[in-house]
Amino acid sequence: MDEAFSSPYIVQGAEGLMLIDLESELHRPPPRRISLAQSEAGDCVWIAMKRFLSLSLTALTVSFALVGCGKSDSAATADATPAAPTPAPAAAPVAAGPRVIEVTGNDSMRFSVDRIEAIAGEEITLKFTNVGTLPKAAMGHNWVLLTADADVTAYSTAAAVARDTEYLPAALSHQVLAATKLLGPKESDSITFTVPETAGEYPFLCSFPAHALAGMKGIFVVTAKE
Repeated sequence: MDEAFSSPYIVQGAEGLMLIDLESELHRPPPRRISLAQSEAGDCVWIAMKRFLSLSLTALTVSFALVGCGKSDSAATADATPAAPTPAPAAAPVAAGPRVIEVTGNDSMRFSVDRIEAIAGEEITLKFTNVGTLPKAAMGHNWVLLTADADVTAYSTAAAVARDTEYLPAALSHQVLAATKLLGPKESDSITFTVPETAGEYPFLCSFPAHALAGMKGIFVVTAKE
């Protein structure tokens, strides 16, 4: 290099006088310059990478959320599924009990019914109530069913003197199919019996003295089984 450039020089700069070594300045590599196109391309690549990373993170988050929801929905569906109903135990067959018939007697010496119908062999529960108010010694009542061939007048006459057996004559007990107790006012008694197998008309009466003769009696009609 020419000696003219081998020595430092003093030059006027923006900040005052500066000492410059021209040889060093000449050998300093020029500053790297980046074109506008290169800068914009770099920015585009960086923006694209940011968007890619953002979309990837979003997709991953959504995937986890869907998996979680799927499990929750499955669990909810499983919980919401009703259990199979337990069959109710079979009901025990209800045994047919005796048919209940209610009859009352009053101080007028009358039964509430004077005709009862039944089927041969049927089970009957008869509930008899004395609805009167007079004392038992003067106006006691009972309900007595006799055989089809019994004579109501003859039985009633024999009963009138059978005070010790509550007006049920022992000598004619074979004619009695069913009988309640002798009842005082507001008392009740129930009896259960099997209807005779032979169809026909069977008399019933109150055996207290003179009551049957006064009209306290009726007919028990038995119909044959079909």
